[in-house]
Amino acid sequence: MILLVDIGNTRTKWRCLNDRYLKIGSGEVQNQCVSDQFLEDTLCSYDIQKIYLSNVGQEDGLKVFKDYSVRCKVKLHLVASQKNMCGLLFAYEKIERLGVDRCLAMIGAYEKSAVLVIDAGSAITADYVNSKGEYFGGYIIPGYEMSRGSLLGKTARIGVMAGLGSIEPGTNTESCVNNGFALMYKSLLEGLIVFAKTVDVNRFIITGGDAPMLRSLITESIECHENLVLDGLQKYSLYYG
Repeated sequence: MILLVDIGNTRTKWRCLNDRYLKIGSGEVQNQCVSDQFLEDTLCSYDIQKIYLSNVGQEDGLKVFKDYSVRCKVKLHLVASQKNMCGLLFAYEKIERLGVDRCLAMIGAYEKSAVLVIDAGSAITADYVNSKGEYFGGYIIPGYEMSRGSLLGKTARIGVMAGLGSIEPGTNTESCVNNGFALMYKSLLEGLIVFAKTVDVNRFIITGGDAPMLRSLITESIECHENLVLDGLQKYSLYYG
């Protein structure tokens, strides 16, 4: 069996595949909860033979999986960003600075047609791939929780906001804040899509923890995928395994 692991900024997601590459288990946990005992309890019913792991810099979680692989004699493959991956070409000035999670999300999304990939996590990344599988640029924007924390942390008297509101002008402090965020992210998504269409990108995919919330802001047809990074890891494991 194969274990796919995506260690993100706040959560660790996993998916277990059988020998026919069919999903037989999956889950997620906050990074601080990843421990030797957690892995023993979670994976005890699976005969893991190989692990493909994507990590964006969470060394504590990575060490837990490294220790597990040694203890259980499981082959661990740490996936890193490369110029060429699974048939895609990533033209990035310094490829080591392109997050492996972004690469894998694009791999997971690409299906022989141009695509805009939006990952709405701690930060929002938006990346463009043409029909030939060539990456030609993207954006990194503060995510919803990051932006909210920045605003509230510097304006203590503004109050606590409940969540995204409508795009209408607010009539009290809470609605001004909530509606302001709704308008900001609606405008962001629409802007990303407008640019996409100017470069013949007409397929749009959003993933990540805030994907459903942001997807609800616009009427444009956007595919919502639960975890493109794991989808990309699955393609990677099949391509190179």
